[in-house]
Amino acid sequence: MSDHAQQAGLFSMMGTADAQLKNKKPAAGQAQTQPQAQKKGKGPKTFPKISVYYAGNTIDLPRSGMTQDEVHAFLEQDYRELAKEHSELIHDEKRGLLIAYVKGHKKGASAAAFLEDAVPLTVLPEPPEPHSPQRRLFHVLADDGVYEGRRTQVGTFAARVPSPLRAESGFELSVAKPPAALLAEIVSAFRASPRVERLANVLYRGGGRLGDGHGSYEVHWPDQDGTPVSVEAPGLVETDETFTVVQIHSHGHLPAYFSDQDDDDEARTGLFGVVGRCHEGIPEMVFRFSVNGLYGFASAAEIFAESRRGELAAISRDLRPDRDANRKEGIRWASPRR
Repeated sequence: MSDHAQQAGLFSMMGTADAQLKNKKPAAGQAQTQPQAQKKGKGPKTFPKISVYYAGNTIDLPRSGMTQDEVHAFLEQDYRELAKEHSELIHDEKRGLLIAYVKGHKKGASAAAFLEDAVPLTVLPEPPEPHSPQRRLFHVLADDGVYEGRRTQVGTFAARVPSPLRAESGFELSVAKPPAALLAEIVSAFRASPRVERLANVLYRGGGRLGDGHGSYEVHWPDQDGTPVSVEAPGLVETDETFTVVQIHSHGHLPAYFSDQDDDDEARTGLFGVVGRCHEGIPEMVFRFSVNGLYGFASAAEIFAESRRGELAAISRDLRPDRDANRKEGIRWASPRR
């Protein structure tokens, strides 16, 4: 296929503004007139609600009566090069379009930061279809970050969006850690009933506004029905002053791991734990946090405060959030929910 044929195919697929420019003709019986830019008194010239042609795309203005400065500001949100100081607008009255173009080019090294201001992005799970309204500019989530994609007459381009932030999975409590003594109380109760599963909530009861440091902790045992392989309990109505910091359930004689049923039940954002092998002298435990069904493992020491060194180790054997170690213990890393 020739370069010309490839370009023609791309124009056809994208529905480019070049074709729209050629085909934008008045219907039979209509005069060949289009909305005119208006200038009232000595104020700035304003444009009707028309479209802007740039880089093979037709961009609709959000409203009528926009000044040239307002049009530049609108376009600059998606096209940095169309800032007022770098570009010009030509009003093609015959076709009823504004033609945007870059006034000139100046290249050279610069120490300026690429991203000066943070802007919200709508990130898609996959690139939009060629005829989608988002085809000219889109952001796609990849395994190594967010990529910005743009389509012009020349083709489709994509580059990873730089970020000054380094994000890691984790959590940070807005209240003090609950004492390890509460975990000891819970594990003791689990060991006393190793043949059935049980569930407990570590409740924070605040003395004022959320996280003001004047609250207290307690173990809450809801009404529940337990079997050797399951436990059911009603939910808790939470407020800013009374809420669950971590929910823990037992697996009786079975190992400590998060099952498929646990994944379904623990989509709520928060902290969760499982205590297994409750019939043994020192049971095993594992903790994780959930972010709307996206999970990450945590250690007991990240959640509970020890009053003395080694207190947590004496309560239960903690399965650390190490990927290989957890796999050996049969712990499954839950997949992100769709």
